[in-house]
Amino acid sequence: MKRFFVLVLVMGLIASLAFAVDGTIKLKVLGRAPLTEPVANAAMAKQVVKNHIEEIRKLENDDLFLHMLDQLDQREFKEETIPVGAVMRWMLFKDKFGTIHNLKNVEWAGEGPFKAYGFEIVQGRTLYHFFVAQECGNISLYEIKKQPEKQIPPPAPQPQQPPQLTPPSQPSEPKTIPPAIVAMPQPAPIRKYHLDFKIKVGPWIPWEPLKFSANNQSIDVHHDFQEYLPKYEKFLFNENETTTTIYLNEKNFPYQSGDKVPLKQQRSMATGWSGINFNVGLEIRMWKQLWLGIDYYQSRTLHVNLSEYTEDMLFKEVKYLGYYYTGGQIFCPPRYHRYCLDLNRLANERQTNYSIMSREIHFVLRYYLNIGRFSLAPTFGLADQQFLKKAKINTVSTLLYPWKDKAIPLSEDSTFSTEKNNYQLTWTAGLTGEVKLLKFLSVAAEGSYRKFSEEKLIHESTIIPGLDSSFKGKPWRLTATIKVLF
Repeated sequence: MKRFFVLVLVMGLIASLAFAVDGTIKLKVLGRAPLTEPVANAAMAKQVVKNHIEEIRKLENDDLFLHMLDQLDQREFKEETIPVGAVMRWMLFKDKFGTIHNLKNVEWAGEGPFKAYGFEIVQGRTLYHFFVAQECGNISLYEIKKQPEKQIPPPAPQPQQPPQLTPPSQPSEPKTIPPAIVAMPQPAPIRKYHLDFKIKVGPWIPWEPLKFSANNQSIDVHHDFQEYLPKYEKFLFNENETTTTIYLNEKNFPYQSGDKVPLKQQRSMATGWSGINFNVGLEIRMWKQLWLGIDYYQSRTLHVNLSEYTEDMLFKEVKYLGYYYTGGQIFCPPRYHRYCLDLNRLANERQTNYSIMSREIHFVLRYYLNIGRFSLAPTFGLADQQFLKKAKINTVSTLLYPWKDKAIPLSEDSTFSTEKNNYQLTWTAGLTGEVKLLKFLSVAAEGSYRKFSEEKLIHESTIIPGLDSSFKGKPWRLTATIKVLF
């Protein structure tokens, strides 16, 4: 019985079609094998295309299929009149048993034109013109056209500037040179008292005066995007696009619009030093062998370079497209749930350069015990230390295609600098030895001790695990100086 119905349907189609010499199929009657019920308006025509978009993909290609998914909701369906003699590249129709077929190279040879709802899909410079017949809902690809490239008009000629006339030069007036002013000699100042003092300068050690420590310095974690997806039947994508389609056995996609998952997490750190440790100071005799010293110490600069790279896949939009039945089975065909995913792969590169140094001012008392040309002086006083911390952060955010390392032209970069000072007051004690070389020149060495608390430098709290770092100055110091006595 089934074969009889198929034979009757085929005979009916043959009665409405005639094959021409040029290879086109002459279609004279509509409605004998309708794809849907009659289409009353543009909204119904758009829904017919959405319900049969999988059949269109099989006839064309996945690239056009993804463009249609992306553009279909924005396209306007306009009423058109298909004239007699129009040739369609293909037409979708349905037989009596619900199986969808297609005819290619179809020519309308009816008694008059028929009405349809037409729309266009753009793929690069190619325009695809489709229509849905109002009488039977059959979908056809009408024509494919290439769009011409836009011509850039030549630049407009620049207006010529008129030549500028140089005004005649005026005779200069003779300059009058004033008579020279001779300064009168000033009387020499009278020195009422004599005050001994010393100026000193020199380096100090340790050469790396700041102790730096950090945890979680290096991180290198990679994840594949497939790890985050549920078990699927089919996953379709185009590497030149950001949208994809996934087919699931169950209606249960675990992500929503706005969610994101990490793909890469990388971080590396490097440290270095620049400059020298130096000391300049002034000593003033207070009373006999008691001197007041004012010393300035500056440390080398510690540089900490922190490189970070993160890469996240953002579910910009998750759209449920309904379900569809696969072909090949007439009764109870498999059904899959279809989702359209609009993805953005966001890469963030962050380069942070920290510069840390210390400055100190000491106010100390020294009592010199002279033994011939050699002097020995115990030292005690107060020390004020300033930690100067500077940070320069450069961030570059880049959008990438989800399936290839090619940037989408939507990059952003930013650079900013910060500076922070911290002051600490403590005591200092030491011992100074000095050897007099000439009447006004001597060399000295001083060992001192002072202690400052530990400083917090960095606390990073991003998608990467936090980085906590700290530094502190080393308490012992040895200074060598040259002193000039006045």
